[in-house]
Amino acid sequence: MAAPRAHPKNKYPELLSHVEGLEKRLREIARECDVTHPQLDAARTELRERIEDLLFCDYEAALKADFETRLWKFCFYRHIEEFRKLLRQRGPSQDVIARSYRAFLTSASGFYLALLARMQAHFNIDVVLVDLTRLGLDGFHARPTPPGPGVAGVESCHRCLVYLGDLARYLQQSFPTRAHSFHAARLHYEHALRLLPDDGGPHNQLAVLSTYTAEYLAAAYHYVRSILAHAPSTNAADNLARLLGETRQALAKPEFMAQKGLLTLVITLCSPPASQDPFPATLRQQLQALLIDHKFSPLLADPLGPLRVAVLSMYSVHVAAAAAETREEQAQQQCAAIVLRHFDIFSLMLDACVALVAHDGHERVMAAAKLLADWSRARVALWRDLAPLREHRVWRSLSSLLNGPIPGLLQDPTVLSNTTWSQPLPLPEDREVRGLLPLRDAAHLGLVHAALPDAPALSLVEETRLRARCLISFGLWLNAAEPLQACPPLLLHSTSTGQRFSSATSPSRPTHTAPPRMHSAPAPVTHTAPPHPPHHSHSSDSFVPAPVSFRAPASAPALFTAEPMDDDFGDQLLDHLPAHSSTPVAAIPLPAPASAP
Repeated sequence: MAAPRAHPKNKYPELLSHVEGLEKRLREIARECDVTHPQLDAARTELRERIEDLLFCDYEAALKADFETRLWKFCFYRHIEEFRKLLRQRGPSQDVIARSYRAFLTSASGFYLALLARMQAHFNIDVVLVDLTRLGLDGFHARPTPPGPGVAGVESCHRCLVYLGDLARYLQQSFPTRAHSFHAARLHYEHALRLLPDDGGPHNQLAVLSTYTAEYLAAAYHYVRSILAHAPSTNAADNLARLLGETRQALAKPEFMAQKGLLTLVITLCSPPASQDPFPATLRQQLQALLIDHKFSPLLADPLGPLRVAVLSMYSVHVAAAAAETREEQAQQQCAAIVLRHFDIFSLMLDACVALVAHDGHERVMAAAKLLADWSRARVALWRDLAPLREHRVWRSLSSLLNGPIPGLLQDPTVLSNTTWSQPLPLPEDREVRGLLPLRDAAHLGLVHAALPDAPALSLVEETRLRARCLISFGLWLNAAEPLQACPPLLLHSTSTGQRFSSATSPSRPTHTAPPRMHSAPAPVTHTAPPHPPHHSHSSDSFVPAPVSFRAPASAPALFTAEPMDDDFGDQLLDHLPAHSSTPVAAIPLPAPASAP
């Protein structure tokens, strides 16, 4: 390929006329010649080089004329379609055509890698994604941090990465007789998302990759992420509906018998409720088993499994809340039921954090629980007046978890008095859900999102303790926020060994149900549930448990059994934390320790 040429801006009209002439000539040759004809290849190569010149001559004008899309369409994608058509005919020259097709895809990948390098050098940006020195490309000086949306050239680099992912995917699919590895395609799509997390396109492509390997939870997750993006993919909703049909078919196949509970959960969370109870007891028990079986659970075998379930649950609430905005009574009641199911899932996640102490999968479930706590703060208007939530088991599950994670945090009075604490550093789950609409406007995560590009890496122990601190902050927020009719207060109890949380009604918060305030939220729906035994057995309508005593037992199980936080770790982590307030907060009552029930 000829070396890139720089042209002054006043040459743009001349270059534009030349490119339009080349496009017309390429169309004429394509009508007369086979896709493998040398004349067509020469015309294609000349057009892509001149479009590249056009882009760097007057970038804004070229973007306005959509030349990046025209480059992909005229020089690459149309010819890929022609190659595919020839390969489907299965003639005697199949091997020759297949080799030509792979050579074309390899050449196209090399072109876009070089274009990506030139974009970074021209705009002085660093996407921190590709080792350009291995490609023999010099003259590139990286900035220390990646740019954000709106910086010139970022969207172009993003598109280059998506095209590179597509080309890597096509290349693997061109080998029909061997096992495919879509690792390179996946990396390109993931890198594109890191650059522009608000674009749902790469999530749609990642979902397609997951369908190739029958990873139904991962596919549904990425389609949902594509739908819940600021710039959603136009195909994601239809693709999700198609995936749910395939998932239902998979339920009948013997090879998916071990994943029956997981597949049923995917269908339930991504479909409108098929009955009045959106979370049947059998499905609840299946999810509970999936969350605590650290040896054989297909959910915990996926590093992002619990997080994916949490996001699918957020999606179901998002869809139901949008329908409830019509103010139709049935839609509002259905939305209320979906919100209650969402808190059921939150409760099971919290219980699993306690059950998985010192086992694999603990940090994965705790990360999902942390995100569900973030959602609860960001979308409080959806549940704050939902009366059945007041007696929900989620509050006892939360108090049980908060008593266990890291005893040293609960013994530190500055942690308990600082109700304005904000998470200072991003956790891996925060990076994963960048661009997710339900968490997009979470004000308490503003500092985290601002710190994402250049935040220091944390060890696994530091991550676990920071997650625990975030969940404790959520408990303090519940108590310090303006009255939440749906939530009983979480009380802090002074003990000789530190502080303990418990959930109980208190004179500090009225126990009556105020008239509902919509705030675009659904009207509360009242369910009449039979009395439940003290251990909360799961019946079909147990998502609204009967009143119980939520006082935490004196010997609440510890979640994190390692040694207490040492001073060295505290100094390292607190270097990144805002100064703690030493002023006690009157909103947190500190009665005498509650006796065990």
